Amino acid sequence: MLKNETLYRLLEELNEQLSSINVETKEPIQKAELCVAAVQKSLVELKQFVLTHKFPSQEKEICFFKEVKPKFFSKLIYYVKVYNIEANKPNGSEKAKKKYLQKELKNLVRYFNRNLDFIKYYRAQKTYLDHKYFVRGNHDLSLSLDSFYFETDQKFSTSHDFKVSKIMANELLEIYLKAEIDAIDKKDTGVTKTITAPKVKLTWTLTKASMIELIYALQSIGAFNHTNSSVKDIVAYFEVVFNTDLSHFYTTFQEIKERKGNQAMFLKSMQDSLIRRINEKEDNS
Repeated sequence: MLKNETLYRLLEELNEQLSSINVETKEPIQKAELCVAAVQKSLVELKQFVLTHKFPSQEKEICFFKEVKPKFFSKLIYYVKVYNIEANKPNGSEKAKKKYLQKELKNLVRYFNRNLDFIKYYRAQKTYLDHKYFVRGNHDLSLSLDSFYFETDQKFSTSHDFKVSKIMANELLEIYLKAEIDAIDKKDTGVTKTITAPKVKLTWTLTKASMIELIYALQSIGAFNHTNSSVKDIVAYFEVVFNTDLSHFYTTFQEIKERKGNQAMFLKSMQDSLIRRINEKEDNS
């Protein structure tokens, strides 16, 4: 039987490693190479765990191959692609580099167009074909099946978990490529933005549990560093920015998990407040 705690720990450890590499390593090719090695190691552990544990139900198997494995494998696809982009980037003018990066962006669009039906299915959170897409041994050549599938270990792969990983990786690549192009544009125009510390000091006046709930939500959705920031990193950042002590944050999160009723109590309250604000006739800001 799969233990969610084990999978969560593996992903947390991987995100921490990737975050450290991204902070400590400046050279892009070396950074991508180290990240690829870290993801490969994590995938070996993930595969070993899956092959030695039985899924308790088809629903759990679908969940793993649709939601869990792609969180790991998408990072491998992303960093391999970044490595190749950086290794093959032209050494010429900024104009040549920009043209090269724009071509890579067009490749993402082409992939999107070729796989439009499945991408619509996935992004709309449909489930009626999940038993074919995300259960091992259930492949259907008529359902946009990649030849890549037949080269994989089918004990650790389904017909479409790679496609989900590719979609996630392409979303990260789009952000990366646009940021690189934007950096070139700023060089060309000589535009630089000076960021100064705000004069107003903000103090967190709600509970620490509310802040920790928010931090876990932001990390879960991949809000920072292209999904590569760990909860520990975000906690450390919030502690400095808001001058607060969030020690034992993991214990607090366990308490949040054990709440009866609404576990995401703060987020629900925040959502309700925002919706009321949006629906107000006048916004006085």
